[in-house]
Amino acid sequence: MATWVFRPRTLAEAIQASSDIVLAQVVSIEPGEDLVVPAPNEPAGEDREPTQRIRVKVLERYKGSPRDEIVLFKTGNDSYYIEDDPPYKVGERTLLFLRKREAADDTYLPIAPDGRYRVEKGRLMAFTRESDLLGGQLHGRRLDDLVEMFKEHGLQRQISR
Repeated sequence: MATWVFRPRTLAEAIQASSDIVLAQVVSIEPGEDLVVPAPNEPAGEDREPTQRIRVKVLERYKGSPRDEIVLFKTGNDSYYIEDDPPYKVGERTLLFLRKREAADDTYLPIAPDGRYRVEKGRLMAFTRESDLLGGQLHGRRLDDLVEMFKEHGLQRQISR
């Protein structure tokens, strides 16, 4: 079972772990190549995990290099996904704390489930709500309040064209 290695407990930890922090809108979702791991006990001798490529349009940037679009790598699909990392939906707005994926394919990953928030009516909707983790602390907060908190950490809102 896949689990998250990093779980930020504070906004400072999440900012430090992120190469990019953006407000984005999901533009498209495409299937990616399966992750394949040898598994001698499986009938085919391997375990296959589906993946997706999520293309997002950057609406605002708080940290990282300027770019109009980012492609996210996601383990799973609409029916199978890692805990606290449900499917993306085309059109949804999302706040993302990202890091570059280690593979040389120019894709990014949220730093943790606490690095992804659906934005609904100007409020952050966390996928994990444990009170001792960042997701629990930010769930339900106004995006504008978080932008003010970013300023305390030296980050500024930059609106994309």
